[in-house]
Amino acid sequence: MLFFDVDPEPPATLSNAAEVALLLKDKLRDLGLTPFVKTSGKKGLHIIIPIEPEHSFEKARAFVHEIGIELAKESDIVVSEFKDTKKPGKVFADYLQNSPLRTMVIPYSLRPTPDANVSAPLEWSEVKKGLNPSDYTISSVVNRTSNPWKNIFEKRCKLEI
Repeated sequence: MLFFDVDPEPPATLSNAAEVALLLKDKLRDLGLTPFVKTSGKKGLHIIIPIEPEHSFEKARAFVHEIGIELAKESDIVVSEFKDTKKPGKVFADYLQNSPLRTMVIPYSLRPTPDANVSAPLEWSEVKKGLNPSDYTISSVVNRTSNPWKNIFEKRCKLEI
């Protein structure tokens, strides 16, 4: 899987991360890839692309980083370099998790927040201004009837590097 951690730095918000995620979705689809999205359960979004397991972590990370660099050229709010992650009001298109021994919170994981937020898979139609991580909690997620990530592993993409 390719993994983008779309992480806003205050005063940027999850709404800003949603804006960046939608730009990223369009860019990935233009490349013939099928991205899936979920909340991180805290302040950001995770974009996942299932791929055929043919490439090393290094190649996958370089590919994700290059997409982040392109996105940063297209949007003033996006940063793609680790040194820029703490710039106020920016959204980091994080590629670094595409490395050995790195982790990602799995879908439907409960997060240690006051509202008991959940890392919730989303439909792309849910990714918009006003998106709020507190809308996806231990109490509300159980009532969701759709499964946005159904058959995710049947949608593996061929990554052209």
